[in-house]
Amino acid sequence: MNDKGKYSISPGGPTPGTTVRVFRAAHRWSQGRLAEEAGLTVPTISRIENGIGQMNMTTARKLCATLGCELEDLLPPVYPGCPDERGHDG
Repeated sequence: MNDKGKYSISPGGPTPGTTVRVFRAAHRWSQGRLAEEAGLTVPTISRIENGIGQMNMTTARKLCATLGCELEDLLPPVYPGCPDERGHDG
């Protein structure tokens, strides 16, 4: 846990899905329990944890609020000057 009483993971490491799984396991929650607490569905949690599709900001915010983590823990960093997914400079 960090000094704010929230869990944190080192940047640049695990995928968002792995991070969700780690935080969920820290709470000792099933996918069903996390889905219920976050107002999401079990298939959504499963897709996120298995890296299928992309998580939108609304879902990421719900997961952060529920799991006690920061958006930076779930979403990969964007570096200034690097092309984004559309090929534009950031």
